[in-house]
Amino acid sequence: MKQVEKKYRCVPFWSWNDKLEPEELKRQIQWMHENGIGGFFMHARGGLKTEYLSEEWMKCVDVCCQEAEKLGVTFSEVAEDWQRLHREEIGAKTWLNY
Repeated sequence: MKQVEKKYRCVPFWSWNDKLEPEELKRQIQWMHENGIGGFFMHARGGLKTEYLSEEWMKCVDVCCQEAEKLGVTFSEVAEDWQRLHREEIGAKTWLNY
């Protein structure tokens, strides 16, 4: 069977809905890579126990970005809640300036 180029591989929404642990996140990224997944969208969902946009959250995002770059897979973060962030004045600045 011919290998599919990375640019044509699936890139799923990766639901983050528990306590985020950097080593577990890296393990899951490695598993995705080993199983032919071309990348991922980090996506906060109901049940998330790590505070959204907290320092701990940002550390986990950073760990995932570094691991993805190391393995050569694509990555992005999905933020569907920009309006709520703006209203609550958590602010997109926190996210954009990280």
